[in-house]
Amino acid sequence: MISIWAALGLDFLIGDPYWFPHPVRFIGKYISLVEKCVRRFFSSPAGLKIGGVILVVTTVTLSFLVPYLLLLALGAVHPWLYYIGNIILLWTCLAAKCLQNEGMKVFFALKEGDISKARTNLSYIVGRDTESLEEEEIVKATVETVVENTSDGVIAPLFYMMIGGAPLAMA
Repeated sequence: MISIWAALGLDFLIGDPYWFPHPVRFIGKYISLVEKCVRRFFSSPAGLKIGGVILVVTTVTLSFLVPYLLLLALGAVHPWLYYIGNIILLWTCLAAKCLQNEGMKVFFALKEGDISKARTNLSYIVGRDTESLEEEEIVKATVETVVENTSDGVIAPLFYMMIGGAPLAMA
């Protein structure tokens, strides 16, 4: 539990630095690579479903096994390395500070009256087209994405950390 609190503290203090090689980027690259392979080998709807199952199973399995084996190796070297590695892995699962920062960028742009900048900042955190959104729609979209991503980037990881540590939180 101390590791979880330490990871939360790290997230609140420094968030997700842009320079840090975040595991989600590697997972995203893996997913893109496997998806291309799946689409190359499967073209029928049934084949694509099989490929999708393969993609999900291998992604979740690797996302669990890599941190598990890393922590196992670190623990074999020294218990302190295990704890430091565990805290770092847990920290990468959390996105509270990042969500706050990105939401506040939109807020401050609106506060300055710069709707164009608010639209641009919003486009970094939503998947929809923001070019024609008015202020009220920008506010709604920002609140929606922060709330939705709080579930994915804070609440769910904390839940899985508590029941299965860093490997389950990563998976």
